[in-house]
Amino acid sequence: MSLTVDTPNGPFTLARECGGCTLCCKVMRVDEPLHKPLNVWCGHCVLGKGCGIHESRPPVCRNFHCVWLMDASLGPEWHPERSHMVLWLDLDGRRLNVNVDESHPDAWRGEPYYSQLKRLASMALYRDGQVVVFVGASTFVILPNRHVPLGDLAADEYIFIERLADGGWDARKVDETQAEELRRSGRA
Repeated sequence: MSLTVDTPNGPFTLARECGGCTLCCKVMRVDEPLHKPLNVWCGHCVLGKGCGIHESRPPVCRNFHCVWLMDASLGPEWHPERSHMVLWLDLDGRRLNVNVDESHPDAWRGEPYYSQLKRLASMALYRDGQVVVFVGASTFVILPNRHVPLGDLAADEYIFIERLADGGWDARKVDETQAEELRRSGRA
């Protein structure tokens, strides 16, 4: 059964439905209007059922659809409650974010996930994309052959990924001034 949802970019037909999955209600931060921090269950979540205020939930929740719901090519191992991860897109679809349940902080490093994340990063980098894992406040950038821990990423910090002379990749945090300099130089 497919479900067509309204999004800020127009109608979209989801590949799946949430069913009783509620992991996004835990691992996602929702500032306004819920003031819900990362890795804390939303007070409106009914475990195994869904949102207790589904009909009146705020737009930030109404417009959120994880990649599991959108992409039928993801195997059953990526179901959020099985993988302990919620995959979602931002930066106009150029960044795949992986929010990991802090109760299972190393889930993303296990197989089949880690090799698949590196493969996704390999494809994303050539489209100026990124694959980024968040375990609580800790940030990790996935590259084709490894991951780079960036620690906490502040609101005024950005992720910069660059191609190295040897053909490899590296990632680092940059502040607003550095990001602007990189944009002006054509490197970002």
